[in-house]
Parts: sequence; C-alpha cells; structure tokens
Amino acid sequence: EYVLNHCPHCAVVIGGGFVGFEVAENLKRMGVDVRLVEMSDHILAPFDFEMAAILQNHLRRQGVSLYLGKGVSELIPSDRDITVKLSDGTAIQA
Repeated sequence: EYVLNHCPHCAVVIGGGFVGFEVAENLKRMGVDVRLVEMSDHILAPFDFEMAAILQNHLRRQGVSLYLGKGVSELIPSDRDITVKLSDGTAIQA
C-alpha cells in the first residue's frame, strides 16, 4: 500500500533471509530500485553458498543490487529520504 500511495524510487531491504528475498523481488516488480543488504557473505543462510549464488544471480538479473558481507551501522533519516550507512562506510540513499 505504501508503494502504491507514495511511489518511492528506491528502497533498501536489510536482511537477505526468506522475507528479505521476497520483499526485494516484489518491490522490484513494482518498479522500485532495490538494494538488499546482508551481513553474511550470501543470502538465505539455510542454503549453502552454491545454492545461494544461483538465487543471488536471479536477483541481480532482475536489477537488484546486493551488498553482501556488510552490516548496517547507522540509519540517518531526513525529511525526504533515509541514508543507510554500512559497516564498510558505504552510504545508500533510499
């Protein structure tokens, strides 16, 4: 409902588990530019690296940007957006 009413251009999904994977896919289908952040070196922790790599490539082909092996260190809100700072210093606007 939020996406339909506010038409955001970009979203950051924090966490690459099953819910984060689904949210990223659905936001992308709705036309949102999606960045997924996962602290582990791969999404979907119950799967081994090789299986997760197939799913990561699926997300990348859809245009989802992945930030793997990076945690979120800070969320900085402003009036119009939010900056997500990662553990390596990367800043992502959403």
